[in-house]
Amino acid sequence: MASNNYGYEDFEAFTYLDYHNLAVSWNLARGAFCSPSELPSNEYSNSFLSVAIAGMLSNTVPTRLYSELAIDSVRECLFPDCVSRLRGFFVFDEIESISRFWSCNSWGGHFSDQYLSDVGVAATRSTRVDSNWISHIVDVDGRLKEGWHENTVNYWRGDAFPGSEPIWERIVEGYLTVWSPVVRKEAILEIEAIWPNSLKLLNYSCLCAAYGSLDGMIFPFLMQDDEGNIKVTYISRMIQANDKNFIEAIIENAKKMPSFSVNLNDTTTNDEEISTPDLTFLNVSLSSDDNCAFADFVKLMSHSQ
Repeated sequence: MASNNYGYEDFEAFTYLDYHNLAVSWNLARGAFCSPSELPSNEYSNSFLSVAIAGMLSNTVPTRLYSELAIDSVRECLFPDCVSRLRGFFVFDEIESISRFWSCNSWGGHFSDQYLSDVGVAATRSTRVDSNWISHIVDVDGRLKEGWHENTVNYWRGDAFPGSEPIWERIVEGYLTVWSPVVRKEAILEIEAIWPNSLKLLNYSCLCAAYGSLDGMIFPFLMQDDEGNIKVTYISRMIQANDKNFIEAIIENAKKMPSFSVNLNDTTTNDEEISTPDLTFLNVSLSSDDNCAFADFVKLMSHSQ
């Protein structure tokens, strides 16, 4: 049987990008982002999270998170070469699959037509799976269904779900470029409304993205205190902002590229008022106390350190 795992590859894809979600709108506005796996080795750690798992940790109940951990444990034991759902991002890699999904979409949440975008993917590695299996692994409340283990094995193996047209999805570690100007504009409008003093910094981040730099990208990050409690926070990569040669390079690069016509209305700000976007309202603190819904997860993380 052919492998459903792929190495380095560039391809066009489709995905749902929720520009109203402030945890991701900044990265959408800059036009490109990557999975944490693509950070330089001297910067990367397992404390960097995907937006998906950060979102699950912000829920009031841990049901979906624990189900996803169970799904990932099957991958780790039986299909270790597959990309983890907890680490990668998701795209549909063919027009037929996104068409089938669009016609029967019952997932809700951010899977709304207004968020659908075509994207460019530069994958370091990816895994192709039939997303039809997921509704037979977890229910609408995020709980594991009867027979979930066998279905999860079929899912990770890359089998097509029997009796249905496959909806092929890629789980990707790598880079994503937002091709939809509508998505980028809407994301910028969100930022302009909430963080007007961050628009000049966003401009820097966009120039970095166009140059191929990761500077200005925002990542969820897991922190742990001495008592073993954990906190999900959001950090911005700012490594090259004070490098004069780098600044000159991104400006020169921008002159050679077609401009993205968006009105960054930052005339009301001055250099002293420039600030990073305040994402502290998205921070989540989780305790190992038994009355905390995520106590088991916190204890698991403490033992893994």
